[in-house]
Amino acid sequence: MTTNTNMAARLDDSKILDQLSTPDDGVISTLSKLQGDLLMLGAGGKIGLGLTLMARKALEKAGKKNRVIAVSRFGNASARAEFEKHGITVISCDLSDTDAVQKLPDASDVIYLDRKSTRLNSSHLVISYAVFCLK
Repeated sequence: MTTNTNMAARLDDSKILDQLSTPDDGVISTLSKLQGDLLMLGAGGKIGLGLTLMARKALEKAGKKNRVIAVSRFGNASARAEFEKHGITVISCDLSDTDAVQKLPDASDVIYLDRKSTRLNSSHLVISYAVFCLK
C-alpha cells in the first residue's frame, strides 16, 4: 500500500515539475540571447531544479547548445542525480568558500538563487519565481 502511495506521489511531483519548468515565450526569448553557459548558484534549494530545468528547456527551444550549470553544496547524492537526469551539469560547491567559488567555470551569465527570495508568506498573492531571476 505504501509503495503505491509513494509511486503516485512521485508521478504527481513529476507532473508538477514539468508544469513549473515549462518556459513561456518571454523566458525563451530572454535566454536565447545568452552568449555562453548559464551558471545558476544556489540551485540545490526548493525551486532550483525547476528553474534550472526551465532554463535548459528554454535554451533547447531557442536552438542553443549552452550548458546550464547548477551549483550548490549537493550533500544529497539523489538530489544531484535528479539534476543530472535532466541534462543539467552539476558542480558541488560551498558558496561561502571563496577559494571554491574562484574555481567555478567561466559563464556568460550567472543567476544567484537566494533562498530568502524564494520564501513565501501571506503577503505573496501571486508568485513567479522565474521573474526575479530571469529578467
